Amino acid sequence: MQTRRWDSMRSGRLFKSLIIVGFLAAIVSGCTMSETQQRTGSGAAIGAAVGAIGAGLIGGSNSAALTGAVVGTAVGGTTGFVVDQRKKRQEAEADAQRLRDQNIRLQEQAELERLRAENARLRAQQE
Repeated sequence: MQTRRWDSMRSGRLFKSLIIVGFLAAIVSGCTMSETQQRTGSGAAIGAAVGAIGAGLIGGSNSAALTGAVVGTAVGGTTGFVVDQRKKRQEAEADAQRLRDQNIRLQEQAELERLRAENARLRAQQE
């Protein structure tokens, strides 16, 4: 009985230590990550925390919390990646629209210059 309690305490400490090390590694490595990696990592970290807490409360054991953390990491990481891709697509669409508008203005300006030159040529012919 005493050994089982000791193993349970040891695995609980190990689990907490792994969580702390994981969060510290994510924080430190966040400085050199791309936006996609940051959003995916943030989603994974949030998912792991929510999954571990939720499954730990529902299941009441370390193995349930660990399973919840793993599932939460996968779901959170995937969600973070999808959100990142959506934001990038929206930014690209906004840039494309800005470039289309600028292209139209440049075409109109070129047509105006052409018409002015044609007008000047016709006036010169009339004189």
